[in-house]
Amino acid sequence: MVRLSDKTLAERMLQAREQGGYRFLPFVRMNAKGYVVLVVYFGALLAFFAFTAMWPVFGVIAGVVAGVFLRDVSWLIGIQRNWPFSAKVTDWDKVQKIAAGLPLAEPGAAPNGGPAGCLGNSGAGGGPPSVS
Repeated sequence: MVRLSDKTLAERMLQAREQGGYRFLPFVRMNAKGYVVLVVYFGALLAFFAFTAMWPVFGVIAGVVAGVFLRDVSWLIGIQRNWPFSAKVTDWDKVQKIAAGLPLAEPGAAPNGGPAGCLGNSGAGGGPPSVS
Protein backbone atom coordinates (compact mmCIF):
# COMPACT_ATOMS: atom_id res chain seq x y z
CA MET A 1 0.00 0.00 0.00
CA VAL A 2 1.33 3.42 -0.94
CA ARG A 3 1.82 5.85 1.90
CA LEU A 4 0.43 9.26 1.00
CA SER A 5 2.50 12.34 1.71
CA ASP A 6 1.41 14.87 4.32
CA LYS A 7 0.97 17.38 1.50
CA THR A 8 -1.49 15.09 -0.33
CA LEU A 9 -3.40 14.37 2.88
CA ALA A 10 -3.58 18.09 3.69
CA GLU A 11 -4.88 18.86 0.19
CA ARG A 12 -7.58 16.20 0.63
CA MET A 13 -8.56 17.66 4.01
CA LEU A 14 -8.93 21.11 2.46
CA GLN A 15 -11.08 19.65 -0.33
CA ALA A 16 -13.25 17.92 2.27
CA ARG A 17 -13.56 21.19 4.19
CA GLU A 18 -14.82 22.96 1.06
CA GLN A 19 -17.41 20.19 0.57
CA GLY A 20 -18.53 20.18 4.20
CA GLY A 21 -16.92 16.80 4.93
CA TYR A 22 -15.96 13.69 3.02
CA ARG A 23 -18.52 12.63 0.41
CA PHE A 24 -19.05 9.22 -1.16
CA LEU A 25 -18.22 9.89 -4.83
CA PRO A 26 -15.10 12.01 -4.19
CA PHE A 27 -13.96 9.30 -1.74
CA VAL A 28 -14.39 6.63 -4.41
CA ARG A 29 -12.54 8.79 -6.97
CA MET A 30 -9.63 9.34 -4.56
CA ASN A 31 -9.36 5.58 -4.03
CA ALA A 32 -10.32 4.45 -7.54
CA LYS A 33 -6.98 2.80 -8.31
CA GLY A 34 -7.20 0.56 -5.25
CA TYR A 35 -10.79 -0.37 -5.98
CA VAL A 36 -9.94 -1.25 -9.60
CA VAL A 37 -7.17 -3.57 -8.38
CA LEU A 38 -9.58 -5.21 -5.92
CA VAL A 39 -12.31 -5.63 -8.52
CA VAL A 40 -9.92 -7.14 -11.09
CA TYR A 41 -8.27 -9.49 -8.58
CA PHE A 42 -11.43 -10.68 -6.86
CA GLY A 43 -13.35 -10.66 -10.13
CA ALA A 44 -10.83 -13.10 -11.60
CA LEU A 45 -11.10 -15.31 -8.53
CA LEU A 46 -14.89 -15.24 -8.63
CA ALA A 47 -14.92 -16.02 -12.35
CA PHE A 48 -12.58 -18.97 -11.81
CA PHE A 49 -14.63 -20.41 -8.96
CA ALA A 50 -17.88 -19.90 -10.88
CA PHE A 51 -16.40 -21.55 -13.98
CA THR A 52 -15.23 -24.55 -11.94
CA ALA A 53 -18.58 -24.69 -10.10
CA MET A 54 -16.94 -24.32 -6.69
CA TRP A 55 -19.93 -22.47 -5.27
CA PRO A 56 -19.04 -22.65 -1.56
CA VAL A 57 -15.66 -21.02 -2.23
CA PHE A 58 -17.34 -18.56 -4.59
CA GLY A 59 -19.73 -17.60 -1.77
CA VAL A 60 -16.89 -17.09 0.71
CA ILE A 61 -14.91 -14.90 -1.71
CA ALA A 62 -18.04 -12.89 -2.60
CA GLY A 63 -18.65 -12.38 1.13
CA VAL A 64 -15.10 -11.13 1.62
CA VAL A 65 -15.48 -8.69 -1.27
CA ALA A 66 -18.78 -7.40 0.12
CA GLY A 67 -17.15 -7.06 3.55
CA VAL A 68 -14.29 -4.99 2.15
CA PHE A 69 -16.67 -2.52 0.53
CA LEU A 70 -19.01 -2.40 3.52
CA ARG A 71 -16.01 -1.71 5.79
CA ASP A 72 -15.09 1.31 3.67
CA VAL A 73 -18.67 2.58 3.56
CA SER A 74 -18.92 2.19 7.35
CA TRP A 75 -15.66 4.10 7.81
CA LEU A 76 -16.91 6.88 5.55
CA ILE A 77 -20.21 7.16 7.45
CA GLY A 78 -18.30 7.42 10.74
CA ILE A 79 -16.02 10.13 9.32
CA GLN A 80 -19.05 12.06 8.06
CA ARG A 81 -20.72 11.90 11.48
CA ASN A 82 -17.58 13.19 13.21
CA TRP A 83 -16.75 15.84 10.60
CA PRO A 84 -18.36 18.82 12.41
CA PHE A 85 -16.21 18.16 15.50
CA SER A 86 -13.08 17.47 13.44
CA ALA A 87 -13.55 20.72 11.55
CA LYS A 88 -13.84 22.66 14.82
CA VAL A 89 -10.67 21.29 16.41
CA THR A 90 -8.45 21.19 13.31
CA ASP A 91 -5.82 23.91 13.01
CA TRP A 92 -6.63 24.84 9.41
CA ASP A 93 -3.70 27.27 9.20
CA LYS A 94 -1.33 24.33 9.70
CA VAL A 95 -3.22 22.24 7.17
CA GLN A 96 -2.94 25.03 4.60
CA LYS A 97 0.80 25.39 5.26
CA ILE A 98 1.33 21.67 4.80
CA ALA A 99 -0.73 21.68 1.59
CA ALA A 100 1.38 24.56 0.29
CA GLY A 101 4.58 22.69 1.16
CA LEU A 102 5.66 25.23 3.77
CA PRO A 103 7.50 24.22 6.96
CA LEU A 104 5.51 24.17 10.20
CA ALA A 105 8.30 24.53 12.74
CA GLU A 106 9.29 27.94 14.01
CA PRO A 107 13.02 28.71 14.34
CA GLY A 108 14.29 27.31 17.63
CA ALA A 109 11.20 25.14 18.22
CA ALA A 110 11.78 21.59 19.39
CA PRO A 111 10.66 18.98 16.81
CA ASN A 112 8.82 16.87 19.39
CA GLY A 113 6.90 19.65 21.11
CA GLY A 114 9.32 19.76 24.06
CA PRO A 115 11.08 22.82 25.37
CA ALA A 116 12.52 25.01 22.67
CA GLY A 117 16.24 25.45 22.27
CA CYS A 118 18.01 28.77 22.70
CA LEU A 119 18.32 30.93 19.60
CA GLY A 120 21.22 32.92 20.95
CA ASN A 121 22.95 33.82 24.17
CA SER A 122 20.09 35.05 26.34
CA GLY A 123 22.20 35.16 29.47
CA ALA A 124 19.95 32.64 31.21
CA GLY A 125 21.49 29.70 33.01
CA GLY A 126 21.27 26.23 31.54
CA GLY A 127 19.71 24.42 34.49
CA PRO A 128 16.46 24.56 36.41
CA PRO A 129 15.78 27.59 38.56
CA SER A 130 17.10 27.33 42.09
CA VAL A 131 14.76 27.51 45.04
CA SER A 132 16.08 29.25 48.13
